[in-house]
Parts: sequence; structure tokens; C-alpha cells
Amino acid sequence: MARPGLTQHRKFRRLARAIGSEPLALGCLEFLWETCYQNGDEYLGDVLDVEAAAHWDGEQGKLCAALLTAGGDGNHGFIDEVDGRPGHHRCHDLFDHAPRYVSRRLQKEIERVAAGVSISEIRAAAGRKGAAITNGKRTANVSKESANGQHFAVTPAPAPAPIEPKPSSSELEGSSDQATAPTRKETANSTSREASRLAGLLKAEILRNSPNHKITQAQEREWNHTADLMLRLDHRTPEEIAEVIRWAQHNDFWRTNILSMEKLRKQFDRLSMLMRANGGSAALVKLPDTYVSVSERIRAERGAQRAVAQ
Repeated sequence: MARPGLTQHRKFRRLARAIGSEPLALGCLEFLWETCYQNGDEYLGDVLDVEAAAHWDGEQGKLCAALLTAGGDGNHGFIDEVDGRPGHHRCHDLFDHAPRYVSRRLQKEIERVAAGVSISEIRAAAGRKGAAITNGKRTANVSKESANGQHFAVTPAPAPAPIEPKPSSSELEGSSDQATAPTRKETANSTSREASRLAGLLKAEILRNSPNHKITQAQEREWNHTADLMLRLDHRTPEEIAEVIRWAQHNDFWRTNILSMEKLRKQFDRLSMLMRANGGSAALVKLPDTYVSVSERIRAERGAQRAVAQ
């Protein structure tokens, strides 16, 4: 489904002008995106495949050319030509705008291909599972009734176990083996250190590829914050984030596109799936344990200044 405001975008207006109708342009795009969503794949095929997916019945090649050039000089259109395959096309930035179920469908397809399982085998297994559930329900219903229609008495569920009273505060204070839970501040500091190290890893990898690339202190502080969100809200582990950073910065295409932690977070699911599809992570480049990021140095300097002022 088209996102709000699409019909006001200059790229859409260029497409509509090229084929002569705004409703026709919108309908073609809807059909095109629906095909990609159903397949969980951004690849469309050659000119005939693209125009067939869009239900185009006009002059052959006209719609495909309009979709390619809708962005204008130097800009992407609604479709791109596949690198290394002249005449073949893919939907531009499909996974940046597609619903989440499309990314999940692509992940399942990658896992299916890697496992060597055919679609017919998956369908057969699902059918057997459904039949087993149905037969299990029938057996349970029959066991509750006698042959003459009378019901057997159903054994009541056991009573719940009694709830033990909680120990009082005095009992807890007198206990010698009471475990001390980490405080919220300790947990936040630990997460902050992990986020800072991940931001430092991304910086180190970018500078390894491009030593003259400029990364300001403000940018690195923002990267720390974004990495912290990935850990706390996205529930990513530090290991998997570091692995994706290294893979992306060793990939000829993605190392020129992933130049911030915000871009990494936005593309993380896609990068993770592509990494697994291509056989895993790149070689590890471990940061030294003594590495201190810019933000940590700033915090330390400010703390020292406050101590002197007091």
C-alpha cells in the first residue's frame, strides 16, 4: 500500500506525466509493490516481467523506462537496474518502506533455501500438523462421551498450590545469604559502556576504510545514544551488533552506505539477513580493552572539572 503523501511527491508526478495518468501511475505502483510483498523479494525481472507485474497494457517498454527515470538526473526512480545484470530490475529501497511481514517472509525464505527444503514439503508438513490437531480434538471429545450418549465425569483440575508468605523486612535483614540485586544506575552504566564500545567499533571500521572521513564528537555522542536504544529497546545483543558492523564495513556496497549508527539501526534486519545469506560475518577486528571513546573522555573531563570546582 502506498504511503501517505506519495501522490504529492515529485517522483510520482514525473511518472504520472510520463505515462499520462495519475490514477494509472498509482495503480501500476500498487500492483508492482504487491508482487514484491507477496514474494518477499525486491527482484522483479526484465522489462516484460516488470510491466506484467504492474498490469501494464500500454506500449512495451514505456512504463519500465518511466519507472527507471522517475527520479530525474542522478536520482533513483521507483525501480533500479540490478548490478551486473543489464536489463534486469529490482524495486528501489523495498525493505525501507515495506511492512514488517515482508522482511519476516524474506528471512523465512532464506532459511528455507539454506535448509534445502522445498515449498511443497513445507505445505505437506503443515497439512499433517493440522490433521493431527483435528484428530486430537476428536479423540478428546469422544473420550468424554459413552456409546449411548451419556457423559463421563470429568476429573476436576487440582487445586493450586498454597502461596508461601513473603518474608518480612526484618527477616530479610537478618538473612546472611541474601543476594544483592544490581542497582538501576549500575545497569545503566553497564549498558552505556557497551553502547560506547559499539559506537567506537563503528568509528574504527569507518576510519579503516576511509582514514580522512570526518566524525565529530557530537556525532559520536549521538551514536552512543542510538547504540543504547538498539540494546535496550530493540533487544539486540552487543555481539550481534558488532558482527553486523564488521560485515557491513567489509562489504563493498554497504560500507559506503552505513556511515552512522542511525543508518545501521534502520537497516539492521536487512543487513543481518544478507549477512547470513552470504555465509556469515566478516573477519573480526577486536577493539582493545583499553579503548576509551570520545564521549567517555568528555564525561571524565567534566567530572574532574566539577571535583576541582568543589
